[in-house]
This record gives sequence, structure tokens and C-alpha cells, in this order.
Amino acid sequence: FIAFSYLQGIAFTDAILLDLSGTQTAATQAAADLLWAKADNGGAGYTKAAGLTVGLNFRHCLAKLTMKCKADDSVGAFDPADVTVCIKNAKYQAFTDISTGNTGVSLNTPPTGEIIPRTWDTPAAGCFATYDALVPPAAYASGEMSVEFHIGADTYTWSVDAVTFGSGKEHIYEVLLTRTGVRVTGTIEDWTTVQGGNVTAE
Repeated sequence: FIAFSYLQGIAFTDAILLDLSGTQTAATQAAADLLWAKADNGGAGYTKAAGLTVGLNFRHCLAKLTMKCKADDSVGAFDPADVTVCIKNAKYQAFTDISTGNTGVSLNTPPTGEIIPRTWDTPAAGCFATYDALVPPAAYASGEMSVEFHIGADTYTWSVDAVTFGSGKEHIYEVLLTRTGVRVTGTIEDWTTVQGGNVTAE
């Protein structure tokens, strides 16, 4: 059994192509967050006669970039609602093979553009804001991708170190904005699987 979340407007073929460019919101992320599951009874398969139930554990096919943002005193006072964030030179076109769930970018030289991350309604503790974005699993050389934080007339740029965004992984960064340069520390965590319940093979 292979199952995946239905994406409205996407034709069912042997692969699914997703465009993650532009502004992401809770609604657009929910629509684009492709979930995939496979069950084969430990390689033995299922038969109608056995009446077995099929447990489906869905995993996220895309990757997630989460930024927990702070600012030191050198930045001065500002309204967090006025801050805008843009991920630059992002590989935004994701390609998922339905039979395997493998997800990456669609071409050897994939198109790049801007992704505007979603702003959390409630930021992480101690942060002025938290932003996240769905991104295709893809590798970047050091400085190939950047993130710009705009506060009034000032722009703070994070030149992202070499990174490979992994399918089903959440890449979490703590970002400190300061006049002397953006400082970043990061971790990678498994993105939670989603229990799809059991179905019966009849």
C-alpha cells in the first residue's frame, strides 16, 4: 500500500511537482505539505483472505527551515510586526516520486527564487519572532542561499553556510540580529511522523 496526502489541483501521475516560491502562510503550507506512507507487511504483502489491517505512518516529504529570531541592543527598538523576511536564491521547485516517496529538486539546475516564510502567531520563548518555510530537500554551497531581515531602512543578511536540507527533517536555527553581523546556530531534528490509523485489506 502506498498512500499520500491529496493535493488539490495536482494531477495524479508517477510524480508530484510542487512550487514553494512566494509567500507562505499556514494555509499554503498545509496545502503543500506532502505526506507519504508505504506499508508492505514486512515484505510479505497483504491478501484479502488474511483480513489484515494496514498501519500507515505518514512522513513529511519536504524539509522545513525554522528560524527563531532575537536581536541585541545594537539593533535598537522596533516593532516585530514591521520586520520582513525573505529567503533569497532558494531552490523552490520540489519533485516527489510517488512510488518511493523520494523528494528532491526537479532538474540538475533547478530554478531559484524567493521564498517568504510564514510568521508564527506566537514566537518561540525569548524571541521577537519565529519564521518557518517549507523547502525542497536540496544541497547548497556556502553563501549560495541567504536570508534577509528588513527592519525599517536596515537590512540584516544571513549568508547561509553549506547545508543539505533533508526530506522529513526540520532544520532549526537560532538567529541573532546585531549591527556587527548576523550570528546563527542550528540543529536538525526529525519532523514528526503522522499516524494515519489502520485500514483493512479486503
